[in-house]
Amino acid sequence: MKVAPQTQGPAFGIATARFPIEAAAGKRVRYSGYIKTTGITRGSAGLWWRVDGQQGVLAFDNMHDRGATGTTDWKRYEIDLPVAADVTNINFGVIHSGDGSAWFDGLDVSLDGKPYEDKTSFDLDFESSSIAGFYTGGNGYQITLDKASFHSGNQSLLMRPQHGPKHQMDPGSKSKREDCAVGPQRSCRD
Repeated sequence: MKVAPQTQGPAFGIATARFPIEAAAGKRVRYSGYIKTTGITRGSAGLWWRVDGQQGVLAFDNMHDRGATGTTDWKRYEIDLPVAADVTNINFGVIHSGDGSAWFDGLDVSLDGKPYEDKTSFDLDFESSSIAGFYTGGNGYQITLDKASFHSGNQSLLMRPQHGPKHQMDPGSKSKREDCAVGPQRSCRD
């Protein structure tokens, strides 16, 4: 099946995963990771985490006002949020909403100060042969694994604006997933 390039929607790159609610419900999450940037003069690169409940968004942070900009070496960034006991969905990932290039590596999750050890659903270090456990997309962004630059291991996740055909994976859920990282206005449940 051939997928036509996406020509609408917000211009940013995103990697999104779903976090198991049973592991995080009623706890405090600390989500961190390393970001490296080159030439980001507008927008930023960051982590994001979103907690949904029956009545909508319960907690949300996409580092909009404190993301990585400019040209920087690897630096650790962190999000700290409560996860309500009545959570119905949790999405998280990384986002790049500007020009230039952004690399992500060494993502980590702790719950109430204890490391989350079950990494069978997603590869937080991006060491798999594909971007395991994360949906990737974005209008006008290339998202790939990069063996040339990494914080730890042998590769990282690279996002950068691309010219020509737009990168895309699943056109049926793209706009819904992209909205998850931008703001709390929509639900991110499948």
